[in-house]
Amino acid sequence: MLCQKCGLREATDHLLTIRLVENGEVPPPPPDLPVEFEEPRAPAHAAPNVCAECLAVAAPAREFLMTVLREREEAVAARLRGVPMGPPSPTALELTEAVMVASTAEPLDLADVKASMIALSEFLATAAGRTHANCVAVSQLLGRVDGWRRVNRNRARCQYLPEEYRETLAGFEGLDMTFADPELATDMETTPEQLLAAARELRVDDESAARS
Repeated sequence: MLCQKCGLREATDHLLTIRLVENGEVPPPPPDLPVEFEEPRAPAHAAPNVCAECLAVAAPAREFLMTVLREREEAVAARLRGVPMGPPSPTALELTEAVMVASTAEPLDLADVKASMIALSEFLATAAGRTHANCVAVSQLLGRVDGWRRVNRNRARCQYLPEEYRETLAGFEGLDMTFADPELATDMETTPEQLLAAARELRVDDESAARS
């Protein structure tokens, strides 16, 4: 494979590249996945993508990026040391499962999906529900394949949700940043309060359902 930077020399090293994806470039949801489907585990950089010379040129920028990431990780760790961490609330787990059941139901009822998202985010926005343990548990359950398969073995079925529902549902996966990085969570609009507002704005009319 030739270097993706110069296109002249053989690629021997790895360089993380980040590209802005425009809305029109986002691929459509995948078709229904078979029950036996396994998520690919190979990292995106498994194959070399740049030559040694181009890697050397990019080294300062790469070092800057690594420094920023290290500083962010240290800040997150320091912040979480002051946050009580216990087991997630059974209520948070039950409400999360209700969201997953409603989102993968056949036939799909958008009113049920909306109501389940509102109930979950309302609880997480309360004094008792707004804990790091609850936010992390919800984020992990909704962001991992095994979490969905406990409810419905074919996670891809939530693809039949309208786009605005999928976007709101994806927002719950960022709940783990609520305490770890409050500023980032706010910017991403994934705090419990922001998700509650987004869930309340979801439409359940025929026009919304037709976009699924």
